[in-house]
Amino acid sequence: MEAKVNLEERLRELCCIGDEINVKALVQKGVNINAANAMNGWTPLHWAAKRGHLSIVKYLVQEGVNAAALTYKGETAAKLSNDSGIRKLLGESDGTESSQASESLPIVPNYLRNPEFFYAEKVTFGKEDPRFRQQETTISNTWKHESSTDTNASVYSNCYAAHSEKEIVVKLRVADSEEKDFIEVDLDKSNLTFRFLVTIFCQELGIEANNIKKIRKLPNTIVRNDKDVKRLVPFQELEVVIKENVS
Repeated sequence: MEAKVNLEERLRELCCIGDEINVKALVQKGVNINAANAMNGWTPLHWAAKRGHLSIVKYLVQEGVNAAALTYKGETAAKLSNDSGIRKLLGESDGTESSQASESLPIVPNYLRNPEFFYAEKVTFGKEDPRFRQQETTISNTWKHESSTDTNASVYSNCYAAHSEKEIVVKLRVADSEEKDFIEVDLDKSNLTFRFLVTIFCQELGIEANNIKKIRKLPNTIVRNDKDVKRLVPFQELEVVIKENVS
């Protein structure tokens, strides 16, 4: 069961970064194309549409994806997209505004500004590019070895080096929850404060700030202030501990 959940999360990640080759490899292996994240309800189609990966959206539609699936905020994939071609493909009229245009928040987190992932530059798969060689060896090699997480982290860390001046990616989850998976969030380094981190936890995980007991940097360090936040490293695993009296 855990392996199945991990593969579904990987499919969502690949749709997000635009890795069409490995998206097809996972789908052909039988990974559920409608699998939704337990934290926010996002499916592979939501991520592909949000990031503007038209070819992946077309492929998922051809494979019978549920284009009407809603996130926990009630958003369809078409509503999340700023690409008119994607919205039309998913049955949304050209005049419909995306959710990004209608969102109004006190801060604008990185995922709503919709930047390209640092490892998803526009390239033609199949051509030699040392940054993508390891990903293009097919996804099958990664799930044959349970230690593939370290390999993926190494690949992402190498790509991250060129962009580390501006952004950092961290992994978030709720402590002691039935949902054990992390979600990855790319953060703007210029906004890296403790208050900003709390806000991101609340927005990404659907919790209230006054219900947070503490934030833990795994395996055993409490994050307390701005200085602690500044010391976060790429792909740091963080979890929020909820107060016991909160249901």
